[in-house]
Amino acid sequence: YLSRTYRKKPLISVYANLGTNYTLINVLQNYNTDNNNKTAENYKQFTLGFNGALGLEVPIWRDFTLAVEGNFSMRSYLYSDTMFLSANLSNPRQADYQYSILQFNERQSYIDIPVMLRYEYYLKKYKKIIPYAYIGAAPNFLLGAGLANIQRNTSRETLGGGSNVGGEIKIPIAGSKLNKYGEEKGFDALSLRRSINVSGIAGIGTKFRIGRDFLIVEARYNRMLLNSVNMENRYSNRELVYQYGYVDNDFRIDNFSLSVGFE
Repeated sequence: YLSRTYRKKPLISVYANLGTNYTLINVLQNYNTDNNNKTAENYKQFTLGFNGALGLEVPIWRDFTLAVEGNFSMRSYLYSDTMFLSANLSNPRQADYQYSILQFNERQSYIDIPVMLRYEYYLKKYKKIIPYAYIGAAPNFLLGAGLANIQRNTSRETLGGGSNVGGEIKIPIAGSKLNKYGEEKGFDALSLRRSINVSGIAGIGTKFRIGRDFLIVEARYNRMLLNSVNMENRYSNRELVYQYGYVDNDFRIDNFSLSVGFE
């Protein structure tokens, strides 16, 4: 009777973790101040954000547990785009000519509240190591969004009048003062973004037993399901549109994170 009433799993576990993340942008629909047929946008330059979480885990049946988490994350990506002059009489090379380059860094801060179903696999030989996998969903609440390090460089033809293309001079028409978001420089992009999104979550991890506690190493994939852009405000920032020549595409965010924690 005592053996049957012995509980080897805790009624509830509390954990915390910290980590880094990488954001991947998936474009749903192109918008541009230039020709959409000649897009040269790049969202795939490597940049990292960070994340931290507090969570509760409760056993529900056999090796399955339910976890609820409060997660703060700063997600970041780099963007660049090139404007073109198309082939015409003013372009004697009769080829598309790259004449202006835009680049910036966007940083977004979120609170996510994921609910996850986990399966833990207990190794017979290595009882101090418990691998696990999970799936779940989360609402994503946007706290802030900003564009920083904005630069637009353009070129002019040295002889003017379209008579010669080549030997161009770079002219920084914007960006020299837009270094840090949060000062007079940079743009608050919160009104350009959807304030609440929904994510699907999947991940794997391993718990390493330390007495009654655990060290956790975990990898997670977070896929936002809705367009991140507030379509009603797409053209609302006139400086972005007319000085920098930038309009948001419709896009969705994927995020990959690696965290280390303690339970």
